Amino acid sequence: MAHILSAASVSFARGLNDTPKIAGLFVAVAMLNIQFGIPVSTTHVSVGSIFGASMLTEERNHKMINSILLLWVITLPSAMLFSRVIYWLLS
Repeated sequence: MAHILSAASVSFARGLNDTPKIAGLFVAVAMLNIQFGIPVSTTHVSVGSIFGASMLTEERNHKMINSILLLWVITLPSAMLFSRVIYWLLS
């Protein structure tokens, strides 16, 4: 575990060019969340990483950022509505 975390931190210093180590970091975080029972969507984690990296660079696409934020706000109510409809159809 320590090897994966140290390798991932070094890859960030080289400009985010070492994809397998970053993927290893995602796996380590997912394993920790599973260990403690914390639900995590890998899609939200990936998009959040891209969102955070874009906030640190000069290449901000405000239309894309607003789109991501809107989709994050819409996701939970949509899932609840969809679940309710499926429950109603199956009952």
